[in-house]
Amino acid sequence: MVQSLANPLAIREPLIVRLLKVFGVAAINGLVLNAIVFGINMAMGLSWNLSMVVCIALYTVVMLSSVLGTLTPMVLEKLGINPAMASGPFITIANDLLGLTVYFTVAHLLLL
Repeated sequence: MVQSLANPLAIREPLIVRLLKVFGVAAINGLVLNAIVFGINMAMGLSWNLSMVVCIALYTVVMLSSVLGTLTPMVLEKLGINPAMASGPFITIANDLLGLTVYFTVAHLLLL
């Protein structure tokens, strides 16, 4: 996304097409990671409930991180801030906080 903001002529697809591709890749990544994590959890003999909490939280974080990583550079550019300089640190911190919040929220909702 940052590259397309820096050189809009490099990518000739409409924004909505690029966003759909980003979210499609995120969904595939989330499903593949979930299959791997669920398989490992089951092989280790962990409970089904714990495995589901981890998988739901993981998929949610992957999708939300994709949204955040896509929209943050666009918002920063609209605010007049160089997205190449500010996106990395902001997205990293936001994803860490988001990941913990989602994990504990899913655990709280499903295990209590």
